Amino acid sequence: MTDSKRPVFVVSFECKNCGAIWKEKYYKGDRVEESYWGVYVKSHLCTHEVICPYCHKVQCPVCGIEQDVVVRKKMPLVNI
Repeated sequence: MTDSKRPVFVVSFECKNCGAIWKEKYYKGDRVEESYWGVYVKSHLCTHEVICPYCHKVQCPVCGIEQDVVVRKKMPLVNI
């Protein structure tokens, strides 16, 4: 697997609605941005169109809410 196809950081999320905690991995060039409306992921594959199939708001896997998701921690994945 080439370096461009390997995740380079992981983000831990929490849902303030139901209390769920989970992690997702991201690739070089991905941006994970937190705002008043929730967490938005701008993918390194972004098409820069109004509706990009790669960019999305983070949704809780348990209750499905988007606006109550917050970033708990961002951590780089380091090859040792």
